[in-house]
Amino acid sequence: MLGIKLKIRGKILSSILLMVLLSFGLISGLSLLNLHRAGQGSVNKIKSLGASAVSDSKKALIAMSREELHSLVRDQAYITNLQLQRVITSNKVVSGMFYHLLRYPDKPGEDNLRHFSAIQPNNPMQYSFYHLPPGTKLDNVKDKFKVLGQMYNAFKMTYSDVPFVECIYLGTPDGLFIGYPWMKVPKDYDPRKRNWYRAAIAGKGKITWIGPVITIDSTSLVMTCCKAVYNQQGKLQGVASVDVNVKDISQSFISTQLERKGYAFLVDSNGRILAREGMRQGHLNWLHPYHAESLYAEGEDDPEIIKLAKAMTSGKNGIIQCKPKGEEEQYIAYSTVPAANWSIGIAMPVSKIVEKAVQNERNINASTKKYTQFLTDNFRQKSLIYIGIGIGILIVITVIAIVLAKRLTDPILKLESGATHIGNGELDYQLKVETGDEIEQLAKNFNKMTVNLKLYIKNLRETVAAKEKIEGELQVASEIQMSMLPRMFPPFPDHREFEIFANMEPARQVGGDFYDFFFVDENKLFFCIGDVSGKGVPAALFMVRTQTLIRNEAREGHTPDEILLHVNNTLEVRNDSCMFATVFCGIMNTATGEVEYCCGGHNPPLVQRNDSGYEYMNLPGSIAVGPLPGDESLYKLLKLRLNPGEKIFLYTDGVTEANNPRHELYSEERLKKLLNSIPEKDPTDTIVAVRLDIIQYTENEPQFDDITMLGIRYKGNCVN
Repeated sequence: MLGIKLKIRGKILSSILLMVLLSFGLISGLSLLNLHRAGQGSVNKIKSLGASAVSDSKKALIAMSREELHSLVRDQAYITNLQLQRVITSNKVVSGMFYHLLRYPDKPGEDNLRHFSAIQPNNPMQYSFYHLPPGTKLDNVKDKFKVLGQMYNAFKMTYSDVPFVECIYLGTPDGLFIGYPWMKVPKDYDPRKRNWYRAAIAGKGKITWIGPVITIDSTSLVMTCCKAVYNQQGKLQGVASVDVNVKDISQSFISTQLERKGYAFLVDSNGRILAREGMRQGHLNWLHPYHAESLYAEGEDDPEIIKLAKAMTSGKNGIIQCKPKGEEEQYIAYSTVPAANWSIGIAMPVSKIVEKAVQNERNINASTKKYTQFLTDNFRQKSLIYIGIGIGILIVITVIAIVLAKRLTDPILKLESGATHIGNGELDYQLKVETGDEIEQLAKNFNKMTVNLKLYIKNLRETVAAKEKIEGELQVASEIQMSMLPRMFPPFPDHREFEIFANMEPARQVGGDFYDFFFVDENKLFFCIGDVSGKGVPAALFMVRTQTLIRNEAREGHTPDEILLHVNNTLEVRNDSCMFATVFCGIMNTATGEVEYCCGGHNPPLVQRNDSGYEYMNLPGSIAVGPLPGDESLYKLLKLRLNPGEKIFLYTDGVTEANNPRHELYSEERLKKLLNSIPEKDPTDTIVAVRLDIIQYTENEPQFDDITMLGIRYKGNCVN
C-alpha cells in the first residue's frame, strides 16, 4: 500500500513539477498583481463604507436627538403648566375666600386674631403675619382685620396642599397687609406701592404673573401669581397673591435631568429669563428691583440670540439650530406654558449629540489602518511564498498534502476558538477566516451574529432604562393625582353632625376615578364621585381637569345641576378625544339633613333608611358630562332628607363590575345584599367590609378597573 502511494505520489509530483515549471512564472506574476489590486480595492471600499457609516450615524443621531428634545420640552412644558395651574387654583381659593368674607362678614370675635403674631414665633407655620404701613391706624381697619382673621385656615390649607408655594398674602386699599407663614415685614413696607399690587389692579380681576421679584425678607427670588378682588359694585376689595420660589421652578418644574450636557430655561413673553438650571440668586435686597436677564438684551449684537428670542416669544412650539457668539452650535427646543404665557426651552450642544459618531469614526479609521497593514504584510508574505515556491517547488509539492490539511483544519479550529470566546461573553471578538468557501461564510455569520447580539443588548438596556424612567414619571403622576383627593380622616373634626369616609384604588399607576368633599359654606357639605372613560394617563389627565372644574363650580355656590351643566359645557369644548365622565354630586345641609343632588350618567347610589335597609336611588335617565353640549334641561336637580342615623353609599362601576376567575361580575345585587348584612357601622368600617368582600369574591384576580367608594352617615344633633 505504501509503495503504491509512493509511486502515485511520484507520478503526481512529476506531473505537478512539470506543470508548475511551465506556468509558475506567468501565474505568479498575475497572482501578485491581482492580489495587490484586490487588497487596494478592499482598503478603498472599507474607507468608503466607514465614511458612509459615520455620515449616516451623525444624521440618525441628530434626527433622534431633535425628536427627543422636542418630546422632552413638551413634557416639561406640560409639567410646568400643570404646576402653575395648581398655584392659580390656590390663588383662586384664597381670593374666593377673601371675597366671601368681605361680602358676608359674620361679626367674628376677637378669637379670630389669635392666628396673628406681632412678634417672631417659635414656629412660623403656626401663625399668620399682619402689617400696617406708616400713616395707617389699626382702628381704621379693625373690623376688616377681625373678619380677615378667618383667612388663616385657607392660608394654611393652600400652603400645605401646594408644597412649592413660598408665601400667601393679601393687601387691601387701606394698607392692611396679611399673609402666611409668619415673616418679619419692614416697617416702611406699603403693599399698595408694590408691583404685585399694581399689576393685579391693571389685570382687572384676571390672574396676573409678575417676577422674578425679591421677597420682603430678602432671602429669595419668587414668581408672584396675583389677582385683584372686586365687590359686586366693582369696587376694589384688595389683591390676593401667591409666591413660588424661582429655585423650586428651576429644580422641580423645568429640570430635565439630561444624561448629556444640556440645560433648560424659562422665559416670559418679553424674552426675560425667569429661571434656568443652575441659576444662582446672589445678594438680594427687597428695596432694589431684581433685573432679570433678557434674550433680547443679550442678543443686541448677536442675530442668533434674537432669532431664539423671537421664536420663544411667538407663542408657538418648535426647535431651532443656532450658534451664539463665543459658544458652540446648539439645538434648542421650545414649548409654550399657557398658564402664564411663558415658554420653556431645552438646549443641547450639537457636539454632544454626535460625539458617539465621532468615536465611531475614530474606531473605523483605526480598523482601516490595521486592515491596510494586514493586507500589506500579507502581500509581502505571499510574494516570499511564491519566490520560495520557485526555488523549492519540489519540496512544497511533497508536503502539499500536509499544507492542504492544515489549511483545511485551521479555519475550523478558528471557528471553534471563536465560538468559545463568544460563548464566554467576549462579544467584541471577530473571526478572521479567508478560505473563500462555506467556512468563511460561516465565520462572517458568526461576526454578524455578535454585532446583532451587541445591538440587541444595547437596545434592551435602553428599553429597560426608558421603561424605568416612564414608571418613575407615572409614580410621580400617581402621587400628584392622589394628593388632589381628600385623604385625611376624619376630615372635619369640629363637625359632629355627620361622618364621611372615601377610598380610591386605581387599577393602574394612575386612574380615572375621583371623589371630593368640602364645605361650600358653614353648613353645606359638597360631595361627589366620578368615573372617567378609559384607563391610564389619558383618563388621569381628564380626571384632574374634571375634578378641578367641579371644585371651582361648587365653590362658586352653584346647585348640583348647575355644576354638572357648567362642567359639561366646559369639557365639551375642544374635546376631540370624545372622553367623558360619569358624575354624581350633592350638597348636604348638615344642620337639617336635606340633600340636593344630581346625577350625570353615574351608577345610582344606595340610601339606607332607619325603617328599612339599603335601596338604590331611583334616578331619572341622564348622560355623562363632557361629550355633548347641553342646556338647563340636561340635568335634573333632586332632593331628599336624611334623618339622624341614615346613610348614603356611593361607588363607581369598578365595584359592581369586578370579575372573578370565571368572568362573573360582582353585581349590584351582591353589593346591596352585603350592605344590608353588615351590622350598624360607620362609613369607614362599611367601605372596608365591601373592599374585603370584593377581594374574596375576585379570588385575587388582577384588578381590571378603578375601585372608588364614598360613604356618608348623617347624625344630626346626635353625639354617638
